[in-house]
Amino acid sequence: MQEYVEKHGIRTSKGMDLTVLECRPEQFGEATWSQYISLCHRMSLEFDPDSPPTPGEQLRKRMLDPSKDYDLVRFLAFSSGTGELLGKCVIDYPNSSSPIFEEGIHTADIEIEVDQRHRRMGVGTALLRVAAEKLVPLGRGDVQTIFSLHSGRDFFKAMGARVISERSVNRLYMKDVDWGLMKRWTEDSKALEEGVRLEFHDSCIPDTDLEEFCRVYTICGRSVPDYHDGFVAAEQISPHTRRSSEERWKSLGIRCLTLFSREPSGTISGLTECYYYSKDTPYAAGQDLTGVLVPYRNRGTGKWLKAEMMMILRRIFPAVQFVETDNSNDNEPMMAINNAMGYRRFRDQWLAKIDLGDLPTGPAGNRSAGKQEH
Repeated sequence: MQEYVEKHGIRTSKGMDLTVLECRPEQFGEATWSQYISLCHRMSLEFDPDSPPTPGEQLRKRMLDPSKDYDLVRFLAFSSGTGELLGKCVIDYPNSSSPIFEEGIHTADIEIEVDQRHRRMGVGTALLRVAAEKLVPLGRGDVQTIFSLHSGRDFFKAMGARVISERSVNRLYMKDVDWGLMKRWTEDSKALEEGVRLEFHDSCIPDTDLEEFCRVYTICGRSVPDYHDGFVAAEQISPHTRRSSEERWKSLGIRCLTLFSREPSGTISGLTECYYYSKDTPYAAGQDLTGVLVPYRNRGTGKWLKAEMMMILRRIFPAVQFVETDNSNDNEPMMAINNAMGYRRFRDQWLAKIDLGDLPTGPAGNRSAGKQEH
């Protein structure tokens, strides 16, 4: 099988000859897989040198089983001389099965990573320009990206990106949790006094609650302060996309732990979710969306949900050492709860937007070989 859909030969402004391939994981040969996984591992260790990277086989399995609600485009940049993989660009955008297809018809998410040893050599610029050639004709030139490295912020700033949200990745280490405080939060909630109860579900929402759960999840997700300036609210879900996600989690060994609050009337008023990614990374869990509908706030429901989830994590997955989440620094109510729980900033993060149709016109490099389509 040929390993690429499209091939570009580029000489960067720094004089480096690149071969940029548009390719799909199912086309990768073993040599490409080996280099791709090694690059992912090096990037992972740069973000977090103290945690072992996700095992290669697990990465491969996830890449070969992507979400069915998004179309993905992947570009790999190799040294034309040595064949070494220097960087990658991953693009995704909602397809017609996604509930945000119409809202996100003109945008896409983009991630560019370049090996630390080859930065400032024009690799990232080459990948971004190839991405622009792909996306602008599709009407998806308005892209957004999340990055954590200061080098990434400098690069995207030079490319004309504007930061629209200052964020942070925060961690809570289980050894630092005040379990007495967690217990009080589960016992002292005004919502509990009013007859509200919490319901736990492991990786599957009951059919009877699915439609309402998706509605509440979407409302809560779209109310997070991050989502302004045209950012696509990825938290918008439907019964179809939720069931699709549940099937994918099952195939990948991912556990999605869900708690939602049920009012005496039967209404779902709030929720929280955590992910346990696989037995290959037993030390980590991810905290996802927590939200409470506006009419039901100011009763301690958010604290109750988060505290009860920590109790569940400790009971079901005792090997978990830390829980990681990312938050907008503007989300003061959630940051207050997280800080009280013991979450601490682990690294900076930024959300930015860039118009690929208006990239700087500086010396970005020349084609050393014409685009080859197959």
